[in-house]
Amino acid sequence: MKLSFQNATIQRDGLTALDQFTAVFDSSNGACAILGANGAGKSTMLAAILGLFPIAEGTILLDETPVTPQNARAIRARVGMVFQDADAQLFNQSVAEDVAFGPTNLGLPPEEVQARTTDALRSMRAEHLAQRDVTRLSCGEKRRVSLAGILAMRPEVILLDEPTSDLDPRACRELASLLQSLPAFQLIATHDLAFARRTCPQCAILQKGKLLASGKASELLENQSLLEEAGLA
Repeated sequence: MKLSFQNATIQRDGLTALDQFTAVFDSSNGACAILGANGAGKSTMLAAILGLFPIAEGTILLDETPVTPQNARAIRARVGMVFQDADAQLFNQSVAEDVAFGPTNLGLPPEEVQARTTDALRSMRAEHLAQRDVTRLSCGEKRRVSLAGILAMRPEVILLDEPTSDLDPRACRELASLLQSLPAFQLIATHDLAFARRTCPQCAILQKGKLLASGKASELLENQSLLEEAGLA
């Protein structure tokens, strides 16, 4: 599976967030960290894959399928996103209801919805939270439940926007371990270089809406001058 940006320009809040952005993300290379200073375009890049911001110029492709309003349903059937603010993603009363929401709205039979809910919570080591009120979860638990809701949709690609924000070091390590166990391809926008090293074989560094560098995380994250240029060190 490949995600391709071809000279993509995206406007956000009246500003150019991605500027003639060109990059290819290949699932065969493993999870990829999307790095950059505030305002580099990381969150916009992820959201644009789901068609949440219009493409002013250029193209975004999921394999051969262009990201367009007409293809939004097909794209979102293959791609799920975990937003930075978990509270914006959790809206049902109980954890189980929240995780079941997506499969239910696909029109799946109740037994399939239950199986997907159980499997997703197990993948996130969150079965014990099934009947918990979503408002009474810790930050780490909210992150895992948000991910479970996406996993229940069986996506090929998972987009994560700053997944370690508000997490303590232990919760970060636990989340990294969980992500490494998932079969879906992951694009992870993050400021957390240690988390990027732990979870992503690849990384792409953005600067002012353009691709500054991409390649093996083990090499780029040791390039101090590059990190300083990107505002990451």
